[in-house]
Amino acid sequence: MTHYARNLPVSNALIRGATVVQYVEIEVAQGNIKHEHLYLFSVVDFFPEESISGGNVREAARRALELHNGLGDPVVTDIVVVN
Repeated sequence: MTHYARNLPVSNALIRGATVVQYVEIEVAQGNIKHEHLYLFSVVDFFPEESISGGNVREAARRALELHNGLGDPVVTDIVVVN
C-alpha cells in the first residue's frame, strides 16, 4: 500500500511501527452519512492529484484511494471535483 505524506502539523501524524501515517480531519454531518458521501473540498490538496476525477468515465481518476473512517470497512473511491 502506498502512503501519501503531506506537510501537516505534527498533531495530524500517527506513528505505527516505523511508519508515520498522516491524516486530515473533516466534519461529517448526518446528511453525509444518509447519502453516503463526504465533502473533501477543504482538504483536497492533501490527496494525490491522480486521485481527482471530473465525475464521469472520460475524466476518471488514474488512481483510486482507500479511505479509512474508523467506523467500518475502508472505502475505495476517487475524489470528484466538478468545475
